[in-house]
Amino acid sequence: MNVGIYSLYWDNLDPRVPDYQAKIFNHYGIPLNQHRINGLDHGEWMDWVLERNEDVDLIVFFDADCIPIDKDKTIQYIKIALDGTLVGNTQASNHLDASRTFAAPSFLPVNRKMWKTLGKPSCKAHYDGDVAQMLTDTWLYHGQSVFLLPVSHFEVAKWDLPNNPQSYGIGTTYGDAVYHLFEVRTNENIERFVKKAQEVLK
Repeated sequence: MNVGIYSLYWDNLDPRVPDYQAKIFNHYGIPLNQHRINGLDHGEWMDWVLERNEDVDLIVFFDADCIPIDKDKTIQYIKIALDGTLVGNTQASNHLDASRTFAAPSFLPVNRKMWKTLGKPSCKAHYDGDVAQMLTDTWLYHGQSVFLLPVSHFEVAKWDLPNNPQSYGIGTTYGDAVYHLFEVRTNENIERFVKKAQEVLK
């Protein structure tokens, strides 16, 4: 099965972030396709990647500020998606509806065959869900399996999960496998990301 890993960033992102993300993937020997397409909507880009890569069976999305910190565990989570299960970091759209979790696009393996079988649901944000919420909703509506990586650690509490307030935030590790910084626009958080990446590279 062919697997493709993709990440998007804009011109306004501090160059250290995509640079260190690339270093991490090179360190693990995992090919990464980094797309610098300024201003392109995140969900629209994800739809475009899923649509255009006909030769790829499994698309794995990473946010630019998300990195694997354990290669073997990350690969194990990716393999879960081989049977059509939707896999992703657990998240809730706190600004819209914190009562529902979904597989977030920060780390999101998507089986293209299942995606096509379910009618090619869009990854775009909509009125009651953030980017990729519709994927999770569609998978569940059709009775398909969804696996959400649990929060294993976070550095600064900021957001809620259903029945679990302040349960993830800046610098969240999921499933002891991937690290998502969140809010990488501030200098403080950029330094946090760089520090984490340097720890992994050691």
